[in-house]
Amino acid sequence: MGNKRLDLRVPADVSIAMMDDVAWAELCDPPLTAVARSGHDIGYRACELLLREPARRGRGEPVLLPTELVVRGSCGPLRPPRR
Repeated sequence: MGNKRLDLRVPADVSIAMMDDVAWAELCDPPLTAVARSGHDIGYRACELLLREPARRGRGEPVLLPTELVVRGSCGPLRPPRR
């Protein structure tokens, strides 16, 4: 990976995080931090929006779905922010 050529250390110099917690994320070196979200919830909500009456479609209202932060080695230990 490019981090060795740039002499950057993960997570000492840079942190890496990804969307969608996939099985291979924890097999990486270091294991990748991810935001986990439910594919079922995304599909269910998309169907709800598509089945709405036509007058309400495309209004552009935000859709919020639950997520979970899965912290692994690519972000190091959680520390409080500096002040």
